[in-house]
Amino acid sequence: MRASSRVVEFEERLFWTIFDRQECSREELRRLHGVSPATVSRAVAILVEHGLVVEVLSAPEGRGRRRGLLRVNPSLVRLLGVEIDFDRVTAVVVDAAGNLLGRGARSCEAKEGIDAVLGPCDEAIEEALRDAGINARAVRYLGIGHPGAFDAEGEACLLWAGAPAWTGVPVRSVFERRYARKVALVDRSRAYALAERRASPPDGRHPYALYVIAGTGVGCGIFIDGRLYRGASGSGSEIGHIVVDPSGPRCECGRNGCVQAYAGSPAILRAASPGGESEAERTVDDVAQAARLGDPLAAAAMGRAAWALGAGIANAVQLLNPSLVVLAGRVARGGGRPMLERVEAIVRQECVPTLVERLAFRLAPARKDIAAVGAALLAAEEAIQEVVCQRLYGARNRA
Repeated sequence: MRASSRVVEFEERLFWTIFDRQECSREELRRLHGVSPATVSRAVAILVEHGLVVEVLSAPEGRGRRRGLLRVNPSLVRLLGVEIDFDRVTAVVVDAAGNLLGRGARSCEAKEGIDAVLGPCDEAIEEALRDAGINARAVRYLGIGHPGAFDAEGEACLLWAGAPAWTGVPVRSVFERRYARKVALVDRSRAYALAERRASPPDGRHPYALYVIAGTGVGCGIFIDGRLYRGASGSGSEIGHIVVDPSGPRCECGRNGCVQAYAGSPAILRAASPGGESEAERTVDDVAQAARLGDPLAAAAMGRAAWALGAGIANAVQLLNPSLVVLAGRVARGGGRPMLERVEAIVRQECVPTLVERLAFRLAPARKDIAAVGAALLAAEEAIQEVVCQRLYGARNRA
């Protein structure tokens, strides 16, 4: 992580501003840091000279000139990410910007325990490295995206619903020993949020943002001052388990009326089925399509999901005051623009007006292997810190 116990020179501070915001003009950097244009220009020249940032031209606005935008050099590092799911392991290699360079995937039976995924992980990682044309020694950091809840140190799995064999397993140390790499471990929803943010550079202009991922469950990634929030125990942003109706349906967490009990895909499928049980071959996309065609059960199920998401997000907005809410995941994409508009209307209705007058909403598109990419990006900050220090201070230290 970024060092706080040493003197950080202006060039490095400028670099991390660009990293957090994803792209910046010189004028934005001058305004953010309260310095002269000449000071910014000198620092940027050093960053460009050391290959830490690159400059690209923005699209012209009207008849105006194109601005030069500064971004972190994508080639600074190569990162490895692994997403573990019940039946599949996906591995990716990405660059510092999160661009997908290579991928590999293998089926697995994760419910049986960590030993059941290690072999498939080996094969998926090897395939991803081959696909990227990169030697394994060039990748020193590994990010793991996992559906379970972990202890405060991000080490032992406390709970993975439906997979009790993982309880108490020191997941991070197992992977560090096996692959001889530094490992970052996080919930898949937060990995998803990180990748979605990196894939949309304009989001960097919103240091305070919520990314709500509605799929099988309902997860969230919170960004505070441009950085992913984890909380004291690493389990912050559990928006899916905000109770919006204490008399509502039972949630898998054991409580009643959670957002997820209405807006998770299993809940939607049950609510849209005549017998109250999900149909094996039906998907949320099918329910959304049926709702658009006038099916009353489907329309009610999608409407309740949108209401629950809006109520849960409103609570988070009241507390955190973000300037951006991104709705992502299969449920959100299935509901599409009508669901986004319904969620936005509920949030604006339920929140104090001053908290929503500058609040923007958008719907995230489908992105390939996004959770695995986000897992890789978890390790980006620490990996890039090493490169920044070596390039900015290495020659000086050697002298």
